[in-house]
Amino acid sequence: MSDAIRALMQAFGKKLPGRLLELDAALRCARGGAPEAYQVAKRLAHKLHGTAGSYGYAQVSSAAGVLEAALERPEPDWTQIDAAYASVKSAILGCSQTGP
Repeated sequence: MSDAIRALMQAFGKKLPGRLLELDAALRCARGGAPEAYQVAKRLAHKLHGTAGSYGYAQVSSAAGVLEAALERPEPDWTQIDAAYASVKSAILGCSQTGP
């Protein structure tokens, strides 16, 4: 792997805690009944699912994919959404210490 690619992967990894904060805020607002926040959370999960895998963060991508699927259900199941979010959080916090 080239140094340039490794640097891009590390730069993306440094942004992950901020992505987690954005996702957390959107989910909190959505739980409070803000439909636009629910759509934001879906979009954030979708983007994280795709980009994390592209940058070598497979666990984050996989967890975000589960969250995305939970958010796609016709009726929100907050137990399932919370569990999926916890997996995303765990994956991000874990990789911030170890890398992709």
